[in-house]
Amino acid sequence: MERAIELDPEDAENFFIRAVMYREMGRFIEALADHARAIELVPGEAEVFTQRAVTYRDMERYAEALADHDRAIELGPDGFAIGQRAITYRCMGRFEDALADHDRAIELGPDEYTNFRDRAVTYRCMGRFEDALADHDRAIELGPNRYQNFVERAVTYALMGREEEKAADVARAIELNPGCASMCAQPDDQPPGRPDPA
Repeated sequence: MERAIELDPEDAENFFIRAVMYREMGRFIEALADHARAIELVPGEAEVFTQRAVTYRDMERYAEALADHDRAIELGPDGFAIGQRAITYRCMGRFEDALADHDRAIELGPDEYTNFRDRAVTYRCMGRFEDALADHDRAIELGPNRYQNFVERAVTYALMGREEEKAADVARAIELNPGCASMCAQPDDQPPGRPDPA
């Protein structure tokens, strides 16, 4: 990536990609610098604002995250941008605002399993476990080979005390992705409200 940026320092995509890489490494300051450069190069692209919002969210800088979410949605009100703002609202404990955005994201992307999985997590954080299970089930219908769908439903089952069903979902998640075994060992220990990997 360094070489690509050196060869073409005006290509926003390279900064965009490196920013996400830095974020995943926990190198937030460097990520923000690359986000800023990408935005400078393509200020009309919604995705660059959404991704910087996610970085701010991971840093728990929620006001800045919301400002970028709002800008992204203004530029391109798609389901992904709105769904990401929903997750930020959830992390802030603003569950009703989160649900409104989840509902809108589902309207725009009714076949996207992540939209249902994300709303399920918000319902779970609210203690609305039956609503969460309905969305978990729909997410699994749409993404039956996505191990994280089963991990998330296992967490909900665990909180409901439904141990057999939790164990079945954990087993299925590990079958789909053996690398998740350590994460699945105690799925009920997952902190509530945080965004989850796809």
